Amino acid sequence: MDAYYIVIILMVALIIPLTQNVGISILQAYNLHAFRSAALICMGVVNIIITIPLAERYLGIGTAIATSGSLLIVNIIVMNIYYYKKLKLNIFGYWKNIFILLVSSMISMLVSFLINLNIHFNNIIAEIFIEGVIFTVIYSVIQWRFSMNVYEKSLFISIKNRFNKNN
Repeated sequence: MDAYYIVIILMVALIIPLTQNVGISILQAYNLHAFRSAALICMGVVNIIITIPLAERYLGIGTAIATSGSLLIVNIIVMNIYYYKKLKLNIFGYWKNIFILLVSSMISMLVSFLINLNIHFNNIIAEIFIEGVIFTVIYSVIQWRFSMNVYEKSLFISIKNRFNKNN
């Protein structure tokens, strides 16, 4: 059971850096990745210092908390400040868009969960398919309404029109 919680703690901490991989590419393009490397080295040292007492007291979960905390500090605080100050990236706009994506995902998952509680299927394949379709429709509507900008909508419409033209 501890392994499950350790994985969840580590996965949550890695979601943020994964969404910001484009920032790493921008750093490399401008030859500014030395700062990130130095920040990660400092994070590693701090992580070791924090991990030892947490591991002694809470074992694997303590280690996961220390590692996750270190990752979150570097990737959320340090690197976002650096992206904003040095690269002049619109970090606030980025996080606003990420929040919208998160909310739309949570709403879609909640509706799917409620449907799953109230409708019982005899066939697991049908259940996965129907819930997948419901989730996709709800998610798509929310994205279209609240997240997509005019350019993104026009891309979708042009693909749809091209598909309709070929049929």
